[in-house]
Amino acid sequence: MAAGDVLKSYPPRDLAIRNHISVPGMLARIGKNFGAKLVGLAISFVDRFLVVMVLLRGWGTDVFAEWAILMAVAGSFALAEMGLNIYFGNVWQQHRASLDHAAFQRTLGVAITWGFALACGTLLILIVGLTLLDVPSVFAIKMIPREQSQVILVLLSAASISRSARGAISQLYRGRQQYALGTLVDQVQFAALAVSTLVAASLGATPLVQAVVVLISDLVAGWGVMIRDLKQRFPDLTFRPQLPTSAEVVEIAHHVKWLVLQQGIPVAWQQAPVLVLGLMGIGGTPLVGFIILRTLVTFARQIVMMFSLSAAVELADALHNGRREAVVRNVEHSAVLMSVLLSIIGVGIAVLGASFVTLWTGRADLFDLSISLYLLAGAAAAVPSIPVTSLLTLANMPRPGAIAQVVQLAFGLAGLLLLSWKFGTAGAAAGLAVGDIVAFCIALPLLAHSVTGWFEPVPYLARCYWAMILSAIWCSLVVTTLVYLVGVTSVASFLVVGLLYAVLGAAPAGVVGLPAELRRSIIGRLRQQRVASRP
Repeated sequence: MAAGDVLKSYPPRDLAIRNHISVPGMLARIGKNFGAKLVGLAISFVDRFLVVMVLLRGWGTDVFAEWAILMAVAGSFALAEMGLNIYFGNVWQQHRASLDHAAFQRTLGVAITWGFALACGTLLILIVGLTLLDVPSVFAIKMIPREQSQVILVLLSAASISRSARGAISQLYRGRQQYALGTLVDQVQFAALAVSTLVAASLGATPLVQAVVVLISDLVAGWGVMIRDLKQRFPDLTFRPQLPTSAEVVEIAHHVKWLVLQQGIPVAWQQAPVLVLGLMGIGGTPLVGFIILRTLVTFARQIVMMFSLSAAVELADALHNGRREAVVRNVEHSAVLMSVLLSIIGVGIAVLGASFVTLWTGRADLFDLSISLYLLAGAAAAVPSIPVTSLLTLANMPRPGAIAQVVQLAFGLAGLLLLSWKFGTAGAAAGLAVGDIVAFCIALPLLAHSVTGWFEPVPYLARCYWAMILSAIWCSLVVTTLVYLVGVTSVASFLVVGLLYAVLGAAPAGVVGLPAELRRSIIGRLRQQRVASRP
């Protein structure tokens, strides 16, 4: 069966049962997955905010900017994953649905072989690249000594390649329908890295020492913890490499050619702007300010993406079992809820961002409202399409999402290059927003409609953006009133305003964004509890 037929041709038996998914039940499972992701988000918060705060205050903007450039170069090696983690996770879910244990084990052996081969190939590329290019000179790295910067790049790149090689095997948890657990195990490495980095930074560690910490954390807390847990949890599985057959290679290549783009382009999208700005000679405070604000907006997008993946894992499982109509309804519910969620966070960044950045970094000059608004505009354009992209990807139909991301990268980087020459980092942010708008408001909706036959772009996007606008208006009124009444002049006052905003602004908007069935269920339970509490 062709990939595009998956959503169109599931057998019609027991349609009344197969096409019904209890929304509260589905959302409970999604909530479990999302809860695990939130743990990862909390760890990511420590890494992106506390670690950045400590390093920035300890090293200064110039050294930190060069560290960020080296991190971006090393992070580019995550392209080596080639989307194989998504592919093997999809295949394992299919084998689980069909109860084919032999095929499940065979796929594990092939996945180990592919991961090892890709890691070796990427290490070879790293060696050749460092031999032919003088990276410190290319990016005008001057504050970190040249020899140290080369060693730092090797260490950081090795850690990035190690994570990429581990990606496919980590999807075993999803294959055994334990996605939430797998997420928690995966976060052990990030937690260990955050803690060890903070300890090293508090002791005055140099960038070279921090790079050593990054690699050791990945090998010990990444590979060590995951392999030990997998062997104890799934003793029926044998971790032995197996060579793929020619038919398996063709099948992998058929799907991976799109997954490479879909997984690789977000890596390029994340790292390329920093590298391009570095090549243009934009460093120090302007580059650090751009990175800081992009971190805030990326954090908001990451929350939405986490929810989307948590939902898509459950919806893909339902799809593999033939419940297409229910899947379609729940995709729309997820999209509306995520649109509201982005509005809540986006309004908070726009109104409270200046105070947050000042308290976070100790530097008021690192916040630029225009950069924040351009980046948030791009996020708003992309969010409604994320649930569709995630579902199609986990259903082994990555082509629409991959093409849309090619469009995003092409238009975004073109816009960055055109606008940043004259307008600096604000122009770079505006150029990236152009890429998001063209890719996810035009390209992805049209491609998804042509592939699925059920996705109707205009009413779908209209519902999402209407929910986004209404929630943004409400949240803006609430948070601006709170800032006027309370004021944000210290950490304590910031926390008070944030808490009140969560209760008075975010909570009502979030409830309105829930599916009607779940909203009625919540209201009914609250009424029952109120009646039960009466004497």
